Amino acid sequence: MCSSSQSTRKPLVDIGFSDSWPPAITPTDGSTSSDAVLRCPAPVRASPREWARRSLRGVQKQQVRWNLNIHYHRVVLGAVPTEAANALDVGCGNGLLSFDLAAQGLDVIGVDPDAPSIERASTDADASGRTVFLCADVFTHRFEPASFDVVASNAMLHHVDAERGLRRMRELVRPGGVLAIVGFATPSGPIDLALIAAGFVYETFQRLRGRYWEHDAPKQWPPPLSINEMRALVERELPGARFRRAMAHRYSVVWQAR
Repeated sequence: MCSSSQSTRKPLVDIGFSDSWPPAITPTDGSTSSDAVLRCPAPVRASPREWARRSLRGVQKQQVRWNLNIHYHRVVLGAVPTEAANALDVGCGNGLLSFDLAAQGLDVIGVDPDAPSIERASTDADASGRTVFLCADVFTHRFEPASFDVVASNAMLHHVDAERGLRRMRELVRPGGVLAIVGFATPSGPIDLALIAAGFVYETFQRLRGRYWEHDAPKQWPPPLSINEMRALVERELPGARFRRAMAHRYSVVWQAR
């Protein structure tokens, strides 16, 4: 799926001021519906004009809610390939990233093992015919391999074994598709400490403006790996990926499947 050479680039810093939808879940080999392979429709490729309309809709329908997780949706949205048609939001929580992806014209499946989060996402005012939410474990749910143009996760990877999580998400991306991650890690040096401080200042400013929104999805702290450990893991599992440090213990990863 990807080349074996490893990236030697230094990490950058990212401040960052269908008609067949929803997909059918078809039992195979006599399995029950809960064990079925989720077969996603082949993408219908958009023209440049249609993609321009999608992007405009995405800009017009920005989240009114704000926190730093939502702030970094821009990493995922900016990595969406021009011809992308569908996406998987891993660890979708309350569904806000799914809604932003859907606003760009993608058919989105959000998956999360937390039932209350899935209930809130499914009943949110921003839910639409382009969003489907599954209460399931991404590691065991039978998604068809290489079936998504975009696989994304935001603030999820530190909840699970990171190596296992990267491998699972990697195998779900179609050739030419993108894996985009915003995650948490502990600081590895003075740059990371400065970015933690920058995040605190920026979030405080937004709170004073009355913009801050607190999510109620499950939390896990502290992250088990450092920034440097995550960078090394990404270089090993996702050769050629772009890894950037970000504010408030965060990093971002963007990788294209070959």
